Amino acid sequence: MLDGVSDVFKFFQASKLASAALLITAMCMIFGPRYAFIVPPVPSDWRWLPWSVMFFTGLQCAYWTSTAILTRLHKGAHALRDVLFPVRLDQLSNDEQFVLVVATDNAGHFFREGAERYSPRPQSVAINLAEASLIKKGLMADSFAGSYLTEKGERFCVSNKLYARINHTRNLPPLS
Repeated sequence: MLDGVSDVFKFFQASKLASAALLITAMCMIFGPRYAFIVPPVPSDWRWLPWSVMFFTGLQCAYWTSTAILTRLHKGAHALRDVLFPVRLDQLSNDEQFVLVVATDNAGHFFREGAERYSPRPQSVAINLAEASLIKKGLMADSFAGSYLTEKGERFCVSNKLYARINHTRNLPPLS
């Protein structure tokens, strides 16, 4: 019996729509008999149940609403910061510029192993730190296979003509 009750609670914790529907149902059961004669009143022994359901689901809906609003405000603040204070090329270190050039040369993907083809190449620790810094600045994103340029990073590379530096940094084998 208790396993079924805990499963129901897990379902309503995960499903926002089901929780909202349960909140509306509990409110109809509590306030319905006052305003609509079609809704039968809840027996006096069971009045605690719709009140507790309404309280529980109301708290859930308030929590989800507040987190959604705070997330939107956070993203809006970051977007505003990016518009007011954009990243400039002179603010990037040589290592960060190297990572962006390598990513531009590899169709927007940066692989640490592929950076060995380029000369002069920074130390691997410096490359890792530069990559982490670019991820923090929003120019790159991390994935399981390596990092890749975000849309913002691609626009940054094109606007600063980083693709023009590729031929100067690649260590090509001599022609025979």
